[in-house]
Amino acid sequence: MNSKKGQLQIQETILVIFIFTIILLIGLTVFYRYTIDSIRADQEKYEYFKFKVGISSIPSMSEVKCSFLGEQKECIDLEKARAFSIYSKDYFSLFGYSNITLYLVYPGSVHKPILIYYRKPTVVRQSQIISTPVLVYDPEDADYKIGKLVLVRYK
Repeated sequence: MNSKKGQLQIQETILVIFIFTIILLIGLTVFYRYTIDSIRADQEKYEYFKFKVGISSIPSMSEVKCSFLGEQKECIDLEKARAFSIYSKDYFSLFGYSNITLYLVYPGSVHKPILIYYRKPTVVRQSQIISTPVLVYDPEDADYKIGKLVLVRYK
């Protein structure tokens, strides 16, 4: 009689350990998924923040910034921007997959937009666009113009 009672208690103990293990595995799986989703959300917030900061950092880059006899001004030099567009492929770590274009808005003469940086992935799932007005110095005319800097980020 004791052996049957002992076997029943061992079976109950094994069943409790088995159920506890299943509950523990389900809990770990839920925790893992929650953590991964949280990390992805934080990464998305960081990427969006970096995207928004990028539009303000472009006019202050020394590669395109106006300078007169060593004095830096808050404007984009049109000739520097054209030259930078040729060598901008090396800036992938800074800009990633994006498109940066400078449009001259005022005065209203016809100007071809200047493609400062362009790197597009083979598959685009989503894109975000942000723009800001900028002051542009044209050394050919020795005159200031108003431009629009457009930054498109691809995902």
